[in-house]
Parts: sequence; C-alpha cells; structure tokens
Amino acid sequence: MAGAAPHVMVLPFPAQGHVTPLMELSHRLVDHGLRVTFVCTEPIRKLLLDALADDKKALDGIRLVSVPDGLADGDSHRDLGKVLAGVLGRVPGYVEELIRETEASGENKVQWLVADATMACCFQVARNLGVRVASVCPSSAACLVTSLRIPQLIHDGFFDDKGFPKRHGTFELAPGMPPLRPTQMTWNIDGALEGRRAAFELAFGIAQVTDLAEIVMCKSFHEAETGAFELCPDIMPIGPLFADQELRKPVGQFWPEDASCLEWLDAQPEGSVVYVAFGSFTIFDPRQFRELAEGLELTGRPFLWVVRPDFTSGGLSKAWFDEFQKRVAGIGMIVSWCPQQQVLAHPAVACFVSHCGWNSTMEGVRNGVPIVCWPYFSDQFANQNYICDIWRTGLDVTHGDDGVVTKEEVKAKLGQGHVVPLMELSHRLVDHGFEVTFVNTEVDHALVLAAMAPDGGAALRGIHLASIPDGLADDEDRKDLNKLVDAYPRHMPAYLEALVGEMEAAGRPRVKWLVADFNMGWSFEVAKRLGIRVASFWPASAACLAIMLKIPELIEQGVLNDKGWPERQETLRLAPGMPPLHTSLLPWNNAGAPDGQHIIFQLVCRNNKFSAHAEMTVCNSFHDAEAGAFKLFPNILPIGPLFADKEFQRSVGSFLPEDTSCLKWLDARPDGSVVYVAFGSMAIFDPRQFEELAEGLELTGRPFLWVVRPDFTAGLSKDWLDEFQQRVAGTGMIVSWCSQQQVLAHQAVACFVSHCGWNSTMEAVRNGVPVLCWPYFCEQFLDRSYITDVWRTGLAVSAGEDGVVTKEEVRCKVESVIGDADFRKWARRLKDTSWRCISEGGSSHKNFARFVDLLSE
Repeated sequence: MAGAAPHVMVLPFPAQGHVTPLMELSHRLVDHGLRVTFVCTEPIRKLLLDALADDKKALDGIRLVSVPDGLADGDSHRDLGKVLAGVLGRVPGYVEELIRETEASGENKVQWLVADATMACCFQVARNLGVRVASVCPSSAACLVTSLRIPQLIHDGFFDDKGFPKRHGTFELAPGMPPLRPTQMTWNIDGALEGRRAAFELAFGIAQVTDLAEIVMCKSFHEAETGAFELCPDIMPIGPLFADQELRKPVGQFWPEDASCLEWLDAQPEGSVVYVAFGSFTIFDPRQFRELAEGLELTGRPFLWVVRPDFTSGGLSKAWFDEFQKRVAGIGMIVSWCPQQQVLAHPAVACFVSHCGWNSTMEGVRNGVPIVCWPYFSDQFANQNYICDIWRTGLDVTHGDDGVVTKEEVKAKLGQGHVVPLMELSHRLVDHGFEVTFVNTEVDHALVLAAMAPDGGAALRGIHLASIPDGLADDEDRKDLNKLVDAYPRHMPAYLEALVGEMEAAGRPRVKWLVADFNMGWSFEVAKRLGIRVASFWPASAACLAIMLKIPELIEQGVLNDKGWPERQETLRLAPGMPPLHTSLLPWNNAGAPDGQHIIFQLVCRNNKFSAHAEMTVCNSFHDAEAGAFKLFPNILPIGPLFADKEFQRSVGSFLPEDTSCLKWLDARPDGSVVYVAFGSMAIFDPRQFEELAEGLELTGRPFLWVVRPDFTAGLSKDWLDEFQQRVAGTGMIVSWCSQQQVLAHQAVACFVSHCGWNSTMEAVRNGVPVLCWPYFCEQFLDRSYITDVWRTGLAVSAGEDGVVTKEEVRCKVESVIGDADFRKWARRLKDTSWRCISEGGSSHKNFARFVDLLSE
C-alpha cells in the first residue's frame, strides 16, 4: 500500500521491567507516525488488558497481540529457569508464524522487529523473513556491555564456561563504570541450578547474535554511563524513556494502578514522603516485611508503600498487619500498585526506597529523587553501584549477619555537633540572599533527610543538600574518630572536586565561596585549586582553637612532644580569662583509642597549616564569653551564639527524628522544675553507668526529661529498663531525640545534665540554664572548665575510683545546681550578655555583617 505507515513489531521479554520500556518506546514510535504491533505472551496480554480495565483506548494506536509462552499449564511464571526455557525455546517459532500470518492477512508487511535484547533468539527468524532488526536493551548500558564482554571475562578467568565465578572481590570493565562482583552478575539469580544456567546462556547468547541487529539502543543517556558508551560506542542511548510528558499513557502495567495515592500525595508537604516500591518480582519473607514496616513507622515520616498481593511469602500474621495499618493510619498509605512515574514526579516525594530495577532507577534520576538502594537480584546490584558509587544520588541498606535489614537500619538510612552550627549559619546566609549548597557525607546526608519533620523540605528554606562519600566501608564504626579523620583527607577531596564540577555542568551558578569547618582543612586546598575563595568556620570554643594554634609553641616550651603527648602533668591557662585545662585532657588526646591518637594530632597540625588559605575565620561564640581567647587571637571573629531562627521552625540538621511530644509534657510541668538530660550524638554509656544515672535521676524525686538515643548504651537488660520506666512513669519522660533548642528555651527546665559539647553549651548559655557537666571526650573537658571555673554557671560530676559516677553523686549534684541561686544568677547574666552581642549593634552582629560583606564581594 503506497503511503502506508511503516509497520513495526515490538517484542519485549515477558516481565514487567521489560514490557514497560518497550511500551514507552511504542508510544513514541506511534507519535512519529509508525504502526506498532506489540507482541506479548498470552498471560502478559491478559494482565495488561485487566490492568487497563475500561481504558483500552489509551493504547492509542498500539495493537496488542499475543503468542504462547511455551510453559505448561502448571508451571510457575516466577520460576525464571522455566520461563527462560519456554520463552527462548518456543517463542521464536511463534513469532515466525505471527509474521507470516500478518503478511498473509493482507496487512502491511512487518518491516522492522524492534525486540528486547533478551529476545535475541528471534533476530535470525526475523532476518530470514526479510524483516530488519533493531535491538533495545531495557537495562543499563553497563549491563549490556557486561553481556557482550562475557567471552573476554571467561578468558580472563573471572568465570568458567558455565558462568560460575572463579574470582572473589570486584572488577571494573572501564573507568566510570560501576564495580561488579562476580557473585552478583545478572545470571547468578537465586533459584534452581537450571535457572542459573539458562540465564547465563541467555546473556551469553546476546553476545553472539547482537550483530544481527542493525541498531542497538539502550534506555539510558550518555552522561549517566559515559564509561560504558565509550567502551561500546555503537550502543545508542535513547533514554530516559517515557511514553508522554503528561504521564497519562499506559506503560504496560501488570496490575491496576491505585490513583488515589496521587490525591493523598497532594495533601502532603513538599519533600516529605518516603516512597517505597520493589517492582514486580521482589519477595520479602514475613520477618523482613515486618522490619521494613516498623522501620518506616520509626521514621515518623509520611510514606507511600507499594505492597503487591504477592509481595510477601506466606506466614505474615494478618492480625499483625491490621494492627500496623491502624498505627500508621494518617501517616502512611499502602497500595497494591500505583502510577510510579506520576508518584516520582510529585513534589511531595522526598526519597525512593527501591529494588533498583533499571526502570525505577531511570525514573528516580529523571525526577531528581534520591534513592535508598535495596537490590533483589540480577542487574539491580550494578544499578545500586551506579547510584551509590558513580552518581552518588543515594545510599544502600546494610544487611545484618542473618541477612535481614533491621528496622533501625531502615530508620537510619531514610557527627551532629559540627553539622548543627553550620546549618544554623547556612540559614542566616540564606536570609541575606545567598544560595547555599550544604555538603554532608552520604551517611550524615541520609540521617538528616530521615530525621527531618514532614515539612523538612520547607524547613530547609532554599538550602540545597548534597553529599559525598566519606571513604569508610558500610560496616565501619563512624563513632571511631580515628577512622573518620584518617579516611576524610584520603578519599573526600576528589569527591568534593567532582561535586563542584557536576554542579557547574548542570548549569548551577558557579561556586564563589567555600565556607568550611576548620576541621575539614583538606577542603581548603581543593577550593584553592578550583579558584574558590575560602572562609573557615570553627564550631567549638575559641579557647579550643587557640590551644590548637598554640601547638608549635607548646612543643617548643616542652609542654608537649612532637606526637602531641604531654611531657608535663600540669594545668594550662593560655591567657587570663581563659579556662584552665590539665595537660592530660587536651582535645586530641581524648578523641578515641590511644593507638590512633597520632591521627587526630596530625589532623590538627595539618588544619593549622591549611587555615592560611582562609580569608576569614568565624566561630560560634561571643566576645564576652571568651574575652581572653579573642584577645590572644583577634583574627578569630565570634558570630554567636548561632541559631537558625527565633521560632525554632527551621531544620538544623538533626541526625534523628525529634519527638515533639516532650514539649507538651513540659507544658504540664511547673516552671523551673525539670532536669533535662542529654549527651549529644556520640557519647556511649555502659550498662552499669546507665543504671546509676537512671537511679540517680529517680532519687532526686524531680521531673526529668532524658534523651536516650537508640545506640546510647549496649547490653542493658530490657527487663531492668521496663521496670525502671514503670517506677518513674508520670515523673520522668524518656525520648530518643528532641528539639533541644526548644527544650532549653522552655520555662519548665531547671538545669541541664550535659556532655558539654559546644553547641549544647551555647544553647544553655543563650537560655540562662545552669549546667551539670559530664564531659565525654575531646574539647568537652575544656568547655566544662568554662562552665565551672570561668562563667560559674554550673558544677561537674565526680567519678569514683572505678570511673563510675554513682547514683548518689547524680542526686547530690543535681540538687546543688538547682538549689544554688548563684548558678541561676550567673547563668541569667551570661544569657543577657549573649543576647546583647547578637542584637543589632552588638559585637557578634557586627562581625556577622563583616562576614556577609566579604562573601558578597
């Protein structure tokens, strides 16, 4: 027929992740005037039609036809071995018959077979009938390239000729491609041995027959996989694919979509919702299902969770699930299937917990949604590596020794004392018209996102969050400061430089200034190399920084040796008005295991040298609090006490979700009655010390609010804690985290039992709250000296000979701090002074204006 539209036959592999991209491509071909016959197996065609319901017209010119799948009636369509054997063995014959029947019926001759690369078994059939062939890879280019490289990988000894791994570790086909483990290749699927063999033969077959296709396309884009496309330049990227920009056309879903979730999303704040979906094939056992469910509940964030009817194997208690749904009603929504493309495009979605199928990955990328990676099988592990290691747009979950991802891990993935003041400073800079990109490590980035309240996106108010890896393995202890500070300068400079380049390549305004924590001195050199100006921020006391800057002089005077260890046991006071500090309590000598102390000391010395790159150094303090230190180092400018906003509504980068119920509890307590107890984000108590503190608070007979992080103690008897909580019910409240700034500003708080971190110290000062000092490590002993010896706004606990602070000591010191009017008097005076400094015309206010003027140049 002259002038008839070219006839294209589209052939996907019969699985959701393959049907969707081929359906999207079919819509695009129809838009360009081609006639499309979409060929699927009979069971898949039935699923597609059932899911479309009364909206079959939405296929918009795509003709659905079916062929048998080659499986017997009783065979499971979840058994990949049987599916592969049936489809690859018998479908080529059915396709040949269909092409012949189509031509014999008088319809337009099929001119092209546009087939899934996985259906390469049909390429020769088409060529024999004079039909031209185009191949479409529905997964990543890296996945296709790996299949094409199988002969070489066998030759190099990575696999035997059956596809079984012969080496451990990881390998990388080319720079910029994701690292791969031989045990996690696409063909090393779970299940029967026959299935693995069939999957390997399929992948190996792709390498043998790809040359039968005139064109090989991939649902990817060049910038996402530069290394793979350089390795195989004949692969043509055509992604990310989508059927239409309005996301209205059907994309071949196997289940009816519950569109009510879109209305539910409309009612959620922007950037608040955790979207959870694991594709069409993932199965969770009942225990893992419960851990995921309870982890989502623990986050306290709204969530949308896709739970297919077959998502969990038998054994999940219906009574448990009903009870869970009651508990999360109004917070979480569970649907059996949803229009994922529309969900990921919705402004309410904050992150995506995903199995990392390639379609889901590309949809996350297309909409700029960070991903928590939870791969199940096949190419999903390589996709996770792209997300976590190459693009750095997400994090992976960590499985326990028993293979289960715990609820606590779910919560954690969906150094607090340094993040908070810099986040407060960022809010102040946004108030003055700056565009701020806040860079965390990936681990801290995930914690900040997971901890933000449902309106977290709005609370950030224009601060862009970004992340880079910290150089530690997933299972390494990030409370070990020695490991952290050793890894940072070795791994992070390249990542920071790459991040700056990516921002500029994306069209973001050029970065003019790096405002960096003094402790991240390595970043100053990166900025200098890139032509970026540097300002340094010191998050602790000026006295602490002064001691560090005086290290060369202290070595020369014989106080320290060149490794940082004290040569003399004495009390230091660098200048009048500065706090006394014993040489055994220097910050770098109390930061971790003694055998790693040299790492901390070397970091301090390097940071002192890097500080020369900074044009200005500001700190979270105020002149009258540390007059002696600022006289000794007048170039350090105090701009504190910092706070994000007077109403405490803006996010300050907390690592754990805040339990706001404690504020209502405080409202019901008399003024000046409550003991507030919190030890920051790093302190750890052993069970004996925990029990002594708990019973000491009980002995006071006073109402107390105690922050007990999930990791605050290990090995404590649950029965003992349950019994303690029953005894103090109505008197004491225990929370896992809280809005400390709001708590310390509350009139019910009488005193603060604190680890004396500088943020906590400044928050107590700003609110005139006396402190019972219980330092844990680093500069906290110096801060204690300010409180007890210079400002006289509190007392310190005294440990016994065994290092334990007893319950009697806790009771006695709490009573002393609350009962002594002098502590309250000095605390109020220091509070008034701090507010004068940050008010208009005050010293901190003027210094901050100088800082803003410099950044505006």
